[in-house]
Amino acid sequence: MSWTYATLKTAIQDYCETSETTFNNNLSVFIQEAEERILKTVEIPDFRKNVTGTATSGSTYLSMPSDSWLR
Repeated sequence: MSWTYATLKTAIQDYCETSETTFNNNLSVFIQEAEERILKTVEIPDFRKNVTGTATSGSTYLSMPSDSWLR
């Protein structure tokens, strides 16, 4: 089944069996928060980067990969 934003909203409303105004007005916030939680929880291989480093006394950090998107 193909999901669009509209079908997702309808499916959530149907599942919760509600048409209450406050719920419907905040449904987009609920969906956005769920998307962000999934993105932060699921380890997507394309987002993983590795770096090789040397452990030294007194140093608690390793350098970031040079091609990291966080730079």
